[in-house]
Amino acid sequence: MPDIILPGPAGRIEVRYQRQKAPGAPMALVLHPHPQFGGTMNNPLVYDLFHMFHRLGCTTVRFNFRGVGRSQGTFDSGAGELSDAAAVLDWMNTLYPNPSFVWVCGISFGAWIGMQLLMRRPEITGFVSIAPPASMYDFAFLAPCPASGLFVHGTKDQVVPEADAQKLVDRISAQKGIKIAYDKIEGANHFFSRCCRSCRSQTPRAGTVMTAQIEAVDFFAFDNSYARLPDRFFARLRPTPVAAPRLVKLNEALADSNDILRITHDDFGARSNLCWIRGIAGRALDQALADCNSALAEQPNDASTLEARALVSFKQNKLQSALIDYDAVLKQFPERMTALYGRGVVKKRLGDAAGGDADINAANRKDASAAGQMLGYGISP
Repeated sequence: MPDIILPGPAGRIEVRYQRQKAPGAPMALVLHPHPQFGGTMNNPLVYDLFHMFHRLGCTTVRFNFRGVGRSQGTFDSGAGELSDAAAVLDWMNTLYPNPSFVWVCGISFGAWIGMQLLMRRPEITGFVSIAPPASMYDFAFLAPCPASGLFVHGTKDQVVPEADAQKLVDRISAQKGIKIAYDKIEGANHFFSRCCRSCRSQTPRAGTVMTAQIEAVDFFAFDNSYARLPDRFFARLRPTPVAAPRLVKLNEALADSNDILRITHDDFGARSNLCWIRGIAGRALDQALADCNSALAEQPNDASTLEARALVSFKQNKLQSALIDYDAVLKQFPERMTALYGRGVVKKRLGDAAGGDADINAANRKDASAAGQMLGYGISP
């Protein structure tokens, strides 16, 4: 299990990963609970999910948010942690291009970060959100939720009542074009360190780990509930590979954008999300540009926000500005498909046909569906 250090927005990021040898294997990114309440990538639940996804055939990554373990920086109330997750995902895309599927799996605070990442990164095609803190953070930005996924919550959660999680699930399930599954783990608390006796009795591995701490037994019980994922989840919930149908309802999100910013205590993440949503919808582009500039004033090198601003500039026909931002993204992540394709289109429109074709061909080599995905964002030669 390689343990590596990546450059991140706040310094180094401590990462562990397990790869699959098969080309095009799916990828999974696992995000740990709140850093200020003991959350690390070595929590038992994070550890079990990490290995579960690997057993299911995924190249799997977990990492420590800033200020945890050997990751540099200090807790940033979500904005910086979202940038950390985006940086790790960028590294995954560079090292393992063309995955067949990309999961983001978050636990508690990590679930909140993971769902924000889902909104910003079109390559994420499915999510698992465990004990989402629906009573502590606002999830109104999931309007619409761009991908199908699975929510999991304990019936004895005393930190986030299960009823609040149910309301979140009901709201998202009402959206069209996606499928949402919801699993309630009987007797489990917020940390899945306490399950009922019947839950433990369903665990085939429990007898072999009786000498381990009780939390580990409980987590194996939780892990067992996911054993049906290949049949129940991968096939049934796999969304269409073409991005455009997932974007149909983005215009509806704009009506709530001011509320999202007002109630989300995360200026960087909220403004970056709004810039991306408005850019895709092609509305309020001046405000979208202002949102991007405000976010970048706080995180000047955030690749996702730079790419969102490039999209907005492209739709405003400010092609030189778009080219500058695409260049900045590709300087950090030279093999990022969406930036390569976008820059190629911009170059062609500026008269550099050869350079544009080279970038577009490079993007198509990384992902055969590149043209369809980018058309969904309104970018075409």
